[in-house]
Amino acid sequence: MACQMRILKSSPLVAADSTGPLVSAECVVVRSLDRVEGAGSANVSVRGLEPAGIRMRDQVRLVQGRWTSPGLNEMVVPRRMQDRFTGLALGQFQTFGGRSWEVVGIFDGGGSAFDSEIWVDVVALMQAYKRTMYSSALVRLRSAEQVPGFAQMVDQDKRLKLEVRAEPDYYADQTSAGQPIRILGNLITVILTVGAIFAAMNTMYASVASRTQEIGTLRALGFRQHEIMASFQWEALMLCSLGGVVGVLISLGFNGIQTGATNFQTFSDVSFAFLITPSLMAKGLAFSLFMGLAGGGLPAWRASRIPLTEAMKGG
Repeated sequence: MACQMRILKSSPLVAADSTGPLVSAECVVVRSLDRVEGAGSANVSVRGLEPAGIRMRDQVRLVQGRWTSPGLNEMVVPRRMQDRFTGLALGQFQTFGGRSWEVVGIFDGGGSAFDSEIWVDVVALMQAYKRTMYSSALVRLRSAEQVPGFAQMVDQDKRLKLEVRAEPDYYADQTSAGQPIRILGNLITVILTVGAIFAAMNTMYASVASRTQEIGTLRALGFRQHEIMASFQWEALMLCSLGGVVGVLISLGFNGIQTGATNFQTFSDVSFAFLITPSLMAKGLAFSLFMGLAGGGLPAWRASRIPLTEAMKGG
């Protein structure tokens, strides 16, 4: 495998910086970490990588401490994992692979998949687990147009025996196992949406039934049918928009909450945080207006079509 890395690093298509070629040999293992407050344990990915691997991940930034030193039993951990697992504070130790690893740095993965990984030096990790083969190699080319040529070169070089894949495609496959959960979530959302619309419709129908005399009075005063319909429609919109505002305010209480789920490809923990953005709040308010429009349309039409004589008698 070392020979393969030398071949990749010497390729004229590979980009380089002041330190050297942007190629990182990497190895990934999974180990169990204890959750905080005695809530059991979960598998966590531990990625061994070279210094170039850190430099190539532009979305990752060090927020405390330092990066690991080559060959030493040191690790850096994502900030988001610290509130969920024990023993990840700066200066603490974790034991895996028969070695004790010190936390020397804390990083922020910018909401990427790296917020769910512990990083260590690849040589130290492979020695600890007695690995002789890397899991993968991360390579940055000089330009995106060179990807097909690089893939062809790797495929034709029988010494490499590697498959070239774009990093976004790789992580897309990693998340594809969660697609059934996403479909189930969307199905539940549709069911709740239909239920909410019918609930709004039922509320407005009850309001119309209890206010027939009021409707008759408005008709007797000269209000036209479309004006009565508009008044009930606006009432439905205002009630639903008020509910939307309350819902948005409640959702802000969940903003920033850290949690996680299981990656069914690697069976390791995936950390994430709930993020309530202005865009999501706007979508929530827009949905509440849609619910008012859909749920209040038929009751408003019914209110405008009640015969005057029936309305004056109170239904």
